[in-house]
Amino acid sequence: MKIQCNQCQTQYSVDETKIPEQGANVICKKCNEKIIIAPKKKVLQVDPDNLLRIEKLLERIAISLEAIVNIVSIQNDDNGSKLSDWVSHDEPANGSKIHINEDQRNEIIVNYLDKRLIQIKRLPEAQASDDLINSFAMYLGDNYDAIEKLYKMIKRTMQKGESFKLHIANEPQKAISSMCQFAHRLYQSAFLADYKYHKSPQFLITARSSSLPNVQNFFSGQWLERYILQKMIEVVVNYMANHSTHLKWSYLINPQIKLPNEDDFELDILFEVQERMYWVEAKTGDYQSYIDKYTKMSKVLGVDNQHAFMVLTNIEDNLCGSLSSMFSMNVCSIHSFMEAFADVLSQDLQNQ
Repeated sequence: MKIQCNQCQTQYSVDETKIPEQGANVICKKCNEKIIIAPKKKVLQVDPDNLLRIEKLLERIAISLEAIVNIVSIQNDDNGSKLSDWVSHDEPANGSKIHINEDQRNEIIVNYLDKRLIQIKRLPEAQASDDLINSFAMYLGDNYDAIEKLYKMIKRTMQKGESFKLHIANEPQKAISSMCQFAHRLYQSAFLADYKYHKSPQFLITARSSSLPNVQNFFSGQWLERYILQKMIEVVVNYMANHSTHLKWSYLINPQIKLPNEDDFELDILFEVQERMYWVEAKTGDYQSYIDKYTKMSKVLGVDNQHAFMVLTNIEDNLCGSLSSMFSMNVCSIHSFMEAFADVLSQDLQNQ
């Protein structure tokens, strides 16, 4: 290697292998100036497999961030507004953006509960991932029949983060497409720890569920609550648009409350339109054990069976009427809820 004296510019050739790791000092033979030789640069040895894993992780993070940006952009386009902006007490539904003073957003519901000696202990805080979770919830809800097998497999294996195989050769093309698209989106956002689709002739999905708490919370039932809430908002917004009118409305999702007897309880959704209360409980699993509890709760809340809804994923539509007549709730499938809520809302508004 070449070194040079800073004083007289004389150059010297040095055997690089003889330079200590910490560097060295030598004296210029021409002017006696000290020449400092810098320490050797250490080359970091990295396992190629680790580099590949890091590269894939960074790619997934980048894709997830891009997905969030796209979702936010869609929800803020020129023809609409963000979900949180739709909650309104003061502005007409004329296609313009709707805004709400956050301090007033839940005032009507809070007063309603206060009159029944029910205290709100805690409300979930907004999270940066809410838009992404809402997007997943909408896709799962709108395509539930097609995605059901994949969803149940994830739900069954997520507690331990287990790998699974799902054979889909006998599924309709729409179901195959929907499951693959949903699984790919979940994998991009780390809601699946691993995913691969094996095309013909296998027609096989291999994946590994994530055991992260927020992922388990989503698949355990949060998705259905978010889906139902967005559908209720859609019904109200459509009603305002179709009738060229303005409605005052607000909601609470997952409030933890304390009942007059000091018992704690968590509600799924309390939704208010023109000071009329609608209570919704959403269940992705067995519901039988909750019927008695919800019957008692409807009396405490002061909500009759027309305005108390139970939305179930695993029920035939033709059973909903029978169950509704037996219990103090309006029992709906995921498919029939939107129409049932729209009918009750329409009747309430016409009778005002």
